[in-house]
Amino acid sequence: MYQIMEAFQQQVLVADGAMGTMLQSQGLPAGGSPEVLMLEDPQRILDIQISYAKAGAQIIETNTFGANRLKLTEFHCQDKVREINTLAVKLAREAAGPQGFVAGLVGPTGQFPRPVGTVPFLELKEVFAEQIQALSLAGADMIYLQTFSDLGEARAAYLAARDVTSLPVAVSLTYDLNLRTLTGTDPVTAASIFTALGADMLGVNCGFGPEEMLSVLDSYRKTCSLPLLVVTEGKSVFPMSPEEMADFVPMMLELGVRYIGSCCGSTPEHTKAITRKVEAAIRDGLKVLEPPQPSSTLSSRSKTIFLGNGFPPRLIGERINPTARKTLAEALLEGNYSPLIQEGVKQIHAGADLLDVNAGMAGGDEVNDLLRTSYRLQQILDCPSTPSTPLLLNRR
Repeated sequence: MYQIMEAFQQQVLVADGAMGTMLQSQGLPAGGSPEVLMLEDPQRILDIQISYAKAGAQIIETNTFGANRLKLTEFHCQDKVREINTLAVKLAREAAGPQGFVAGLVGPTGQFPRPVGTVPFLELKEVFAEQIQALSLAGADMIYLQTFSDLGEARAAYLAARDVTSLPVAVSLTYDLNLRTLTGTDPVTAASIFTALGADMLGVNCGFGPEEMLSVLDSYRKTCSLPLLVVTEGKSVFPMSPEEMADFVPMMLELGVRYIGSCCGSTPEHTKAITRKVEAAIRDGLKVLEPPQPSSTLSSRSKTIFLGNGFPPRLIGERINPTARKTLAEALLEGNYSPLIQEGVKQIHAGADLLDVNAGMAGGDEVNDLLRTSYRLQQILDCPSTPSTPLLLNRR
């Protein structure tokens, strides 16, 4: 439906590089807001974006990484969400030119939703929806959710996008050297969940260098068939020359990367080196690994279980159920969830792969009890859990 997704099917697109570190090299103080600076000096932003386009970037990302209400509150600009995002799309479109594309960049808020953090999930979703709607109405070609380190916040941003726009949505997470996000999500789980949710593209950015990113991309490719995205670090974190970083490009393209760029510490020279490698790889006859066959999964925040032919039988613990269990029923009525949590822990230690959670009983508040029990189980255990009805599977 959208021209940019058709382009990804036909070619690899090179994106631009860092904005924040480029501005810092020009005097923006540490902790300053590139988004607020854009209101004061839009030409400076445009000049940087044009330099990336001249270096070969076919996708220009909007200068909106921190342009959500919560981040802008730090600079007393929370009432300028639409103004900032609209201006950013206008500048990116001018830099990209008629043959280029604009990715509406959306970064994290700095807050985690429950149960990891304290902010209600729907509240975060509203924050993201405000920004994404502004980017969409201003004419972005796609929405790019970048540098998310918590699965819950990434889900809030993704679902917000699906509520307010029909544009393609790419989701990119950041991992540590153990191949886990800050709150414990592994690449296989991320791929399983965002494939099931219907994301158009899955990616990795920041956190470490291109060699480690290959491991993430390999896990993605073995788990899902989505087009992949990678944005590699520049010299501010990893002392690699543009040519050294670009040497990893062919291996990334073989794993199915269709969107490739650079971030923190990079410059137009990195973009130029990446562009040359992409062109050479295609000229030499690029071969891409075949995507996996679809399967069914159940995922928690930090663990994925595969179901179906070719996988072993899975044991489901079903003893978290107040029906005919007086002690559990009494505990729920008193708002005491400890006995239910202890029951879940016992079942996992006994070999259960999944937990079925049932909180329905006469006189109880089933919705509230299910949520509170699930929150507490998620804080202690890494296994997937489901409400008794319906059993929800992530279809891929």
